[in-house]
Parts: sequence; structure tokens; C-alpha cells
Amino acid sequence: MTEDAAISRLGLPMPAENAGAEVDRGLADMRMWIDGAVAGQDRHRPEPDDPQILAALTLFTPLMTTAFFIDNNVYNWLAMKAFTLWRDHGPHSLLIAPLACASSVFQHLREDYRTGARAARHAIDVAEHRGWSAQHARFVYLITDECWVEPLTDVARDAAAVREGLIEVGNLQQACFTFVPALSGILNSSTLDQLEQDLEPAMRFATRTGNDHAGAAFFAYRRLIDVLTAAVEPAEGFTDTVSVTTRKAGGLGAAYSFLHEALAAAVLGDAEALDRALAAARPHMYTMVGQCPSTIDRVLSAVARTERVRRRGTAPAESGEDDPAAVERWFAARTAETPGNFRHLGALVRAEAAWAANDHATAQPAFDEALRAADDHRHSWHRPFIAERAAQYFHDRGLLYVAHKMTAEATVEYGEWGAAAKVASTGPATRRSGSNRGGIGSDDIDMRVLLAASQAISSAVDLVHLRALVDEQLCALAGATSVTLLITEAETGDMLVVRGDGELTPADEAIGLDLVPQSVLHYLRRTRAWLVLDDVLADDRFRHDPHFAGLHQCSVLALPIVRQNETTGLLILQNRLSRGRSPRIASPRYA
Repeated sequence: MTEDAAISRLGLPMPAENAGAEVDRGLADMRMWIDGAVAGQDRHRPEPDDPQILAALTLFTPLMTTAFFIDNNVYNWLAMKAFTLWRDHGPHSLLIAPLACASSVFQHLREDYRTGARAARHAIDVAEHRGWSAQHARFVYLITDECWVEPLTDVARDAAAVREGLIEVGNLQQACFTFVPALSGILNSSTLDQLEQDLEPAMRFATRTGNDHAGAAFFAYRRLIDVLTAAVEPAEGFTDTVSVTTRKAGGLGAAYSFLHEALAAAVLGDAEALDRALAAARPHMYTMVGQCPSTIDRVLSAVARTERVRRRGTAPAESGEDDPAAVERWFAARTAETPGNFRHLGALVRAEAAWAANDHATAQPAFDEALRAADDHRHSWHRPFIAERAAQYFHDRGLLYVAHKMTAEATVEYGEWGAAAKVASTGPATRRSGSNRGGIGSDDIDMRVLLAASQAISSAVDLVHLRALVDEQLCALAGATSVTLLITEAETGDMLVVRGDGELTPADEAIGLDLVPQSVLHYLRRTRAWLVLDDVLADDRFRHDPHFAGLHQCSVLALPIVRQNETTGLLILQNRLSRGRSPRIASPRYA
């Protein structure tokens, strides 16, 4: 006897027709119930004791697990039936996970990302109070709800807690999948360096547990990092054997592979590759319903639509998921629920739609809102991407000075995020002008000069030649009163300071000789991110460094030189004459 036949004989027949109407009633009833649900009552309500109901409850989780992959209608009906059993007969340990699963039903059928999450939290609260296992429900909440109702910065931490609980009960496959929302949260809230650090244990866990589905998704992150950090050429990023095999297999791994290719194309400014990747991802996006990456799909689709209008001069027909009005409504709802996660992206989508429609009265303030809201997302790709999109918009409008300033800002922030490939592909940043303030500013830097310096460090065959090359390139930098150059010793990986006569001094010894600020050096080693400080003495992380003792003011620009994902050198530029910006100098002096 099949499980669906068994549950029917136990008094819960699945309707052959009109199951949708029963689900609709269940959704409406559940909304009213959760509004009045009191955790204290369900903590003490009697459990159901009808033998037939108890027997039926044993079938819910296996049935829902199967239905999730093969029949959405059955899955939706079972989730609503679990709710009615809870409401009418009382809570039970076997209903904790099925009640939490109602979230995906609300999301898919009602675009409601709150009601199901509230029900899941209610079920978890009751389970914890009554001493029942809530591991499966916590997992469902993590996968389906967390990014919509909690700060993105909390997802990785919460995923680790859920993973630990699942490992304790021996559920290693679900434990492996907890890395999926964790990595998505990190991608959308932190640097590529942090993403890479968290990716490695995820890939090892997938290998140890034989979870090929999760492993395929993790590998897509690996390729995204490789492309954006210039470890591989963009054209080669997703053409490797593993990626090709994953895409042929379809499912979650294919969705991540195509979506990350689309993200890389968007960041690197390849509009046609963005179109191709999004179109290829579309058949597989059903695996991401209710998950945070579906947000990236919506944002990139809005950008791709604008780019098509820019290339062709006419707006494409609106339909389905590409309808900008529908996407705007979706983001408006998410912003109302969790503004910290979605306001900046919703404003970007609104700006893109207005740009494509030539509605500048809407586009300009929408870009402004997106930029202001993105200030809290400077560590991720969101802030530089929004800044670059705004720069392109203002360039199209003929506001070239504003466009150049914003391009410079975006380039520096891409560098801080870790996207070396993007920085290398960007033209010179607009220099500051018309001010008598001093110091090193983030947009005083010609990015081609830094790329040339990187190439000089990597290709020099002797230190005298190296110094000459870098000195020549750094003459183009503005505002530095000193430049400290460090190179990586190939065999040991140790950092060495290149002094004025070409002599090499180990970094630790150079710190003792006051040739290099220890705090800045440690920051660069740890993060591999750019550091831009208008006044280092105003930053508690660095102002106590003995290197800066006795100074009244000092601005700093420090950055790693990265080639093929390896740090080949470091540059630390200082201006001790004044804070902020400084006059252009003819040539730097070496420490």
C-alpha cells in the first residue's frame, strides 16, 4: 500500500479534484490563526490521542519530502492539513516540521514571506518548551524563511547553529545543505575573501558526506570567486568539466552555476553574457523558490532589461518574471517587511525600470535612494554595483563629472570587496580637483597605474629594475608623501619591504625599524582588502600604532597586489602633511 493510500484510509483522503480550493481555505484560515496564536496556550494544550490521527501523523514527513520533489499540489495540501490537525486536535512532535513547511506554500501561492515564518517560529517555540526535537523545523526555517525576516549578516551564524544540531542527531545530509543559505548570506553581506574562507569547509563537508547536490552548488561559488578575483579568465570561468557536467544534470547545481555566471557577467559589464546566463538559469530557478538567490535573479533581470533597451533603443515586451511592475511590487513588499535587507535593491530595481522607460523624474531619486540605503552594505557587491549602475545612468544623461566620480567610488569599493578582475578592467578614476585640502583620497587613483604596478611587481627580474618600474608607475599617484612597497618571497611566502637602495628587509624587522605600520600590514594580510582612511588617527583600529605616534594628521591608502588569486605584494601610501586630499606630487619616496 502506498503512503498516500494509507493516509486516506486513516481518515485524511487527498481530494482528487479541487485540492487547490482546500489549500486556499487553509491559507486564509492559517493567516487568521497565526494572528491570534498564543505560544503559551500551545505549550500546554493536550496532544491528540486519536489512534487514527496518530497513525496518520507518522506519514506526514516522508510524504511531504517526496511531494516536495514531484508534486507541489500534494505538498501544499499536506502542509495545510498539518495546520488543521494542529489547530483542531492540538500540537504534536510529528507536526512541528510539517507546520514549518507551510512557509514555502505561502511564498509560492501568495508571495507572503511573513505568515509562514511566524508559523514556523511558533512551532519551534512550542517544540522547545515541550522538549520535542525541532531540528528539522529549524532547518526548514533557515532554508525557507531566514533571509526574508532576519538580517543577512546573521544567516551564516544561525546556519552554523542549525548545522551543529543536525550533526548531533546524525542528519548529515541536511547539515550539509545548511551551508547553502550560509554562503548566500555571506555573498550578499561580506567580502569575497570571507566567502572563500567559508566555502572551503562547505566543499569538504559535501565531499565527506557524498552530497553531490550541495557540492555542485558550492563549486559554482568556487568558480564565481575564481572569475572575480582574476584567478581565471571570465570566458573560462564556467566552461570547466565540473560546471559543464553540473549544468547537464540540472537542478540546484545548474541554477547556481548559471546564476553565478550571470552575476560575474553583470559585475564585469558583459551585458550579452548576462542575458545568456539568465536565460539558461531560468529553467532551473524552481529549485530556488523561497531562497535568497532568487533575489539576485530579479535584480540582474532588471539590469539586463535596461541594458537591452540601451542596446536596441526600444523597451522589450513585458511578460511574466520580466515584468518590471511585478518585480517592483515584489521588492516593495520585501522592503516593507525587512528594509535592511532589501530597500537598496528595491530602489535599484525601481531606478532601472524608470531608466529603461526614460522616466528620469523617477530614475534619479531612485538611484539616490539606492545609494543611500546601500551604505550599510559596503562590504558586499551591492554597494559598488549600485554605484556603477548609477554612474552609467548619469553618463547616459551627459553628467560626466558625476559619472566619473561615482565610477571611481565603485572601483575602490570593488577592490575592497576583492574583485581584482573588475578593478583591472576599469579605466582611470576621476581625480579630485578644485580643493586645497590634503591627503590621499579613494578616487585620486588611476586604476591602470595600480594594474601596471601589479604587473611590474610580478614581472621584475631584479630589485633595482623593480624599484625603477614601480617608482615610474607611482609617479602618477596623487597625494602621497611616502610609499611603502612590500613583495612576497616566492619560496617562503614571507613579506619583504623593498627599501630605497633595493635592499630587502623582512616585514617583522621592518616594523621594529619603523618602516611600516604594523596594524595596517596585519589588516592587509588578514583581509586582502583595500584600506582607505582620510585620517588614520581617527580610527581606533590603527591610531595606537607606534608608527603613527606623534603625528597630528595622516591619511592612508593601502592595498594588496593580487595576481592569479595570489598576493604578490602590498602598497601602503601615506600623506602626513594633512588629512583628506593633497596636491599631486612629482614622485614618491620609498621607506
